[in-house]
Amino acid sequence: MEKGSENLPAQLTAKVSPKPPAGLPVWMLLTLVLTLTFAAYIASLNFQFVHDDRGQIVENPAVHSWAYVRQYFTAHVWAHIDPHQTGNYYRPLFLLWLRVNDMLFDARPWWWHLTTVLTHLAVTLLVYLLAARILRDRSAALVAALVFGLHPVHVEAVAWVSGVTEPLLGVLFLSSFLCYLHSRERQAATRSWLGLSLLLFALALLEKETAMVLPALVFAHEWIFGEEGEGSSSWQIQVRRFRYALWSAAPFLALLPFYLLARTMALKGFSPVITPLPLLTVVCTWPSLGWFWIRHLIWPVGLSPSYDFAPTMHPGWGNFVLPALTVLAVALGLIWAGRRSRQVAFASAWLMVPLLPLLEIRAFVEGDFAHDRYLYLPSVGFAMLVALAWRCVPAGRAKLLGLPVARTAPVVVLALVMGFDTVYQSAWYAGDETFYEHSARVAPNNKIAKNNLARWLCDQGRYDAALAIFQELSRNYPNFWIAAHNLGYTYYRLGRLSDAEYYFTRAIQIDAGRSESYLYLGLTRFRMNKAAETEAAIRQAIQIRPDAYGYHFALGIVLRSRGDLKNALAEFRTELARYPTEQAAHQQVAEIEQRLQQEEGLP
Repeated sequence: MEKGSENLPAQLTAKVSPKPPAGLPVWMLLTLVLTLTFAAYIASLNFQFVHDDRGQIVENPAVHSWAYVRQYFTAHVWAHIDPHQTGNYYRPLFLLWLRVNDMLFDARPWWWHLTTVLTHLAVTLLVYLLAARILRDRSAALVAALVFGLHPVHVEAVAWVSGVTEPLLGVLFLSSFLCYLHSRERQAATRSWLGLSLLLFALALLEKETAMVLPALVFAHEWIFGEEGEGSSSWQIQVRRFRYALWSAAPFLALLPFYLLARTMALKGFSPVITPLPLLTVVCTWPSLGWFWIRHLIWPVGLSPSYDFAPTMHPGWGNFVLPALTVLAVALGLIWAGRRSRQVAFASAWLMVPLLPLLEIRAFVEGDFAHDRYLYLPSVGFAMLVALAWRCVPAGRAKLLGLPVARTAPVVVLALVMGFDTVYQSAWYAGDETFYEHSARVAPNNKIAKNNLARWLCDQGRYDAALAIFQELSRNYPNFWIAAHNLGYTYYRLGRLSDAEYYFTRAIQIDAGRSESYLYLGLTRFRMNKAAETEAAIRQAIQIRPDAYGYHFALGIVLRSRGDLKNALAEFRTELARYPTEQAAHQQVAEIEQRLQQEEGLP
């Protein structure tokens, strides 16, 4: 028995046999867990592409052609929208996943949702395999897999196609760690398993930056489960364990400089600051952020794609002291239990370590500091902690499905509650209307959520409701560029060109690096018959984003309207060189070539 474990129930610390429980075979129970998980998300197969899915998939030329694959490794994921804008997401493997799905399934969302759900099932299976090794109890491992698979906090990552970054990371991250464990246990093939683990780790890094915490978990595993030793002083044992843990993590640490170099070159910096905040504000925000994570893991209700989570500018009782005390109490409880059980200690490490990079909130857009999908990987540790707590329940004699009734009943209740909650809350991702309306309802003070709802209302032709929201945002946040731009866009669609011109000009004053404001300012002035000003605005848009879809086409239309056919033809051909399937550009080229031939007297 481990040091100090006499203070905990025997079920928590005993060396449990890895044999499957009596009754149903373990593979059958695992199949049941995976089936229940799939059933909880089966409705999502009929969901549509929503929100970022359009810009990231449907309208993204970078995932519609293999010609862009090189760009995946040299720019951030949103570079196709505006390569000059700062980005923090270097995820080439994620873009490659989108490209393969697009090649296989085109724009049919049913298949995209299916691959996302199946990826989540693969992670759930890997959670079982990891828990079986760490907890040394297949029954508890099944409980951990069930908790992970059905936990409602995963709906953002599983029911939304763009959230697949998390399950993809989970597959690579967990596979890498499991291969590492194999390398320790299978001496004859140590190098092969370690090599495979390192390869999967490299792929995980290219899928999402959170993978950088894997060396820390390798270190934690060796430190926590290291042998106590005999005949040595305590400090000598600790030094030896530390050195071995560091040596074990060294191959993984050795890969990080190569990744960091590639990331820094692609992003023009390791982690560019998106939301400038004082360091004191960042630190003061940590307690409320920690409380957000704890609350959503333990009580996952009222979930949403967006939340009213603001940085703690002025610490007080509600936004700092109380959350800090709560987080401290939870941390002390885990430390206390971890000192008495190595399994609890490692599960706690898995819960907390992947959350550490999220403490740098300046790397996120304001209003996007907290999301449920960020809990996907940490929830593996939470699921193992729940399984360890479940194992403390007295067994009793009555059996059901090979498990004690006293333990089976709470598992059944937990599965029903989590399954129902997952089905219910995943419905918010069915389409844009439910997505945006629910986000704005849960987060009425989140300017991004309100702007997204208003833009959707505008696209639906509900201009009065859209204008009311945009005008409110413009008043409350006078330097909020997207609200000013969308006001101009709404007035443009309404034909109120003077108002549109004013707000596009205002948007450019707020952020002169946004090409779309110049483009629509030019289109507005084109409709106002301001020819010279039209061309200047559109050329400025092209200067900012020369490869943007439709920009050269718009300039071609302007030049043709002025009778400058040769330059218009050059612009349409430039558009086709970048987007060869653009039929409108093909038609313009054919018409201008025919007209030029007629003017030159050619047959």
